[in-house]
Amino acid sequence: MQQNFLSTIRILWFALLSGQIMLLVITQVIQLEKNQELTNFALVFTLLGVSMAFLGKFIVLPFLLKNNLKGLESRTENNSESNSEEKEKNAYKSAFIASCAVIEGGNLLMIMMFMLTQHVNFLVGITIGLLLFLTQFPVLENITSQIEKAKIS
Repeated sequence: MQQNFLSTIRILWFALLSGQIMLLVITQVIQLEKNQELTNFALVFTLLGVSMAFLGKFIVLPFLLKNNLKGLESRTENNSESNSEEKEKNAYKSAFIASCAVIEGGNLLMIMMFMLTQHVNFLVGITIGLLLFLTQFPVLENITSQIEKAKIS
């Protein structure tokens, strides 16, 4: 795979990460009334946000990549190897963006809820979500193995 493809994926990843960090910093600047009680409201939204992060990390990327590659195989049986590799990159890129967006959506939900309520529960959820997002960092070996795994299954 070309270095240009990897650079593009990394730029997208850093842009999504920086949006989450920027919003988290803004929430720290805006200090609302401190309320540290554990409520069902905070727990439900924390679980929802963490669930979205896990969904994006472990379900969305493999599912979309497998479906994108299956569609690619059915459309391109007689194409050249380089054209096929380019289409695999595009299939991975679209699955990767969707996966990161789901993870980021969960994180942004928890960041906004923390901003509104100041419950510590959301900080725990944000930490879990950011850790899952950080594990999505695009590395060429991981991309290649994920594409190969999706082709096999």
